[in-house]
Amino acid sequence: MWARRLPKGAQNVLFMLYEQFLMPVLALFHSRAVYPYNTASVLGSLHPGSLLIVHDFIPNRKGDKSKVARYVRFTQCVHAALGRDVACVSTATYRVAQKLKAFSKSRRMVLPNGFWTFRAAIKGLSFPQGDQVLLCTGVGQNKDLRGALDLYASFLANRRIPVALLGLAGDTAITQRWLAEHPDIDPTLIRVLPRLTDREVVEAYMRSRWVWVHSRNEGYGRSIAEAKCCAKYTIATNIPPFRDQKDHTVQLYGDSQSFAQAVHVIEGIDRSALPPQEPAEDKLLARNLRQWLKAGL
Repeated sequence: MWARRLPKGAQNVLFMLYEQFLMPVLALFHSRAVYPYNTASVLGSLHPGSLLIVHDFIPNRKGDKSKVARYVRFTQCVHAALGRDVACVSTATYRVAQKLKAFSKSRRMVLPNGFWTFRAAIKGLSFPQGDQVLLCTGVGQNKDLRGALDLYASFLANRRIPVALLGLAGDTAITQRWLAEHPDIDPTLIRVLPRLTDREVVEAYMRSRWVWVHSRNEGYGRSIAEAKCCAKYTIATNIPPFRDQKDHTVQLYGDSQSFAQAVHVIEGIDRSALPPQEPAEDKLLARNLRQWLKAGL
């Protein structure tokens, strides 16, 4: 928790030191070692039981010259050259890996996100449905927060539908700049949620009118699955991982016209009658993880 107070650059250095040096030492005492987010220890990849979890290939774009992206690509290159195991967090990411012929020497599998902790936080909770839309977003370029706010201004603001932004941990910089450029928008309609506990996140979902997930690029749509757990309908951008999660509770859009249509559909149905869903990801994760643990080194 104390590290959250450090500058982002210092956090990245601490993470690198932990992953590159401490993790491979700890792995010596175990038959398996899991590197859970896109990167692996160079020394750790020498361990035959090491597993790299790939969430997306966003940092793998050649045009990204940032230090973080270079670090991701370098560690993945070493892991791939040694043919160590790789797991993708979604079938969409798995398809991208196949298309790019990434990790061709590795044993590849799908290990989706699990929702046991999230579902445990839901047990026993019940909140009345509120009026605000819950926009699941972030500060990364792929989240396209300004694009989402522009859609809000075009289709929701005139109906005075409030929106709460989840994923910014209280950072209002982007929204404040956007509001300054849109003086016609009532600023009280847009609320940035602070950093929340698991229970508070569940409450934010349950108290929402419906859930909105806007992104240009993702490895997986965790917010869509969480909305289903909380018995909420979702409007989301029409990108491959979101299409994999499409069902009767999810409306997809690719432009302003289809967004307006999605809003019309969601607003025209009885949203209170939707039951919570058990994520299919939990079953797939348990099955594939058991197979990996049983596989010979």
